[in-house]
Amino acid sequence: METESNIKNFFRDKKLIPIVLALLTFLSCLFYFSGFAYAVVVDGKAIGYVKQQDEAAEAIKEAKDYIKKFYGLDASTADEVEYQRARPPKGQIMDKEQCKIAFLNGLDFKAHAACIYIDGKKAVALKDKAAAESTLDTIKTLLSGGDANASFKQKVEIKEENVAPGEVTQTDKAHDILLKSDKMTTYTVKQGDTLWNIAIANGTSADKLLALNKDIKETTMQPGDTVVLDKPQPLVTVVTKNVVTFNMPIPFEIESVGDSSLPIRITRVKQEGVDGSKKVQAEIVKENGVEVARNVLSEEVLSQPVKKIVRIGTNRTLASGIFSYPVTGVLTSRFGQRWGREHTGVDLAVAKGTRVKAADGGKVIFAGSCSGYGILVKIDHGNGYVTYYGHLSKTLVSRGERVAKGDVIALSGNTGHTTGPHLHFEVRKNGTPVNPLSYLSR
Repeated sequence: METESNIKNFFRDKKLIPIVLALLTFLSCLFYFSGFAYAVVVDGKAIGYVKQQDEAAEAIKEAKDYIKKFYGLDASTADEVEYQRARPPKGQIMDKEQCKIAFLNGLDFKAHAACIYIDGKKAVALKDKAAAESTLDTIKTLLSGGDANASFKQKVEIKEENVAPGEVTQTDKAHDILLKSDKMTTYTVKQGDTLWNIAIANGTSADKLLALNKDIKETTMQPGDTVVLDKPQPLVTVVTKNVVTFNMPIPFEIESVGDSSLPIRITRVKQEGVDGSKKVQAEIVKENGVEVARNVLSEEVLSQPVKKIVRIGTNRTLASGIFSYPVTGVLTSRFGQRWGREHTGVDLAVAKGTRVKAADGGKVIFAGSCSGYGILVKIDHGNGYVTYYGHLSKTLVSRGERVAKGDVIALSGNTGHTTGPHLHFEVRKNGTPVNPLSYLSR
């Protein structure tokens, strides 16, 4: 009863009422505002909520520290971060780690880097200018073989600019990028293809295809197989130009002179040729170690060449030493024993009236009838050989006349002792019959 009386007295005391109302108002405000936080806004878009603004500032610093640790780069961002009072949905307030991740994803961090441009196109980015210069020097050394006069064929520049940290590559990776390109050209084999038609259709050679495709053999090539037409080339071309001095031969000329003392088309060397020599100064141009041009700057003759002089026979009537068939016919009888007696030549069956030609150049020593030979022509070739042409129907040359190899000397026939029209042909060496087949040449 006493407590109830005290409460009644408390409310009757009008001095205490303002105090109570003020206390209730304070508690209400405290409860209301305790549900508010800050929306973190980047470029007009909220990326999350934090309880206090200084928590977000600390998270940005930790995001930069993370980039520094992971990429080895000092990062910055031009994005403006705003904080707006807001009542977030329940459970949506970020802790510091969550805020750091949100900034890494939401802010456009940039790192200062040195970018290598090739003909105006960015090829690779490195952490600083020293790394970029070192990379280019290494590429020059690798592609030129260490030549001190190396330069790039393309326009190669280093530009310092801000890039995304993920664009910056390590030095060894930059080497791979510059030394290789993805421009590999291939061809898919179709039914009936050969390396030759693949090469022709693609403007290359079969030898190059074989060199590029060590595992492919034309005999085992199947439809669907892939043939490499061209391997990737470096993004840059290193050019070297060096002036060198060397001796090189001056090829001798060959002079041919007609010689009537030699049988036609027979050659003899009158004077051997000797190469001359000259000292040459030239600029050797190489691209990626392969010579592409040789520009002669000066030449000094050290010794003149000596021409080779060849005598070529023009005398059609002299013997060449090589016999040709006098007619084209069927061999019906060989040299040697026949019917119990020596057959001193060969028989070539031909129709009567076939043109008979001199087997080699020489002088006619007989043209007329001769017992079993019938009508006969003998030619002395002046080298120990005499040829006989028997069973003729008509002679077209006279005794003492000079004839050339291939000249028509008679017409074949059936005169003398024969069993049918044919040409009897003999070769006698120093008066002794020899086998004509050992001397004849088509």
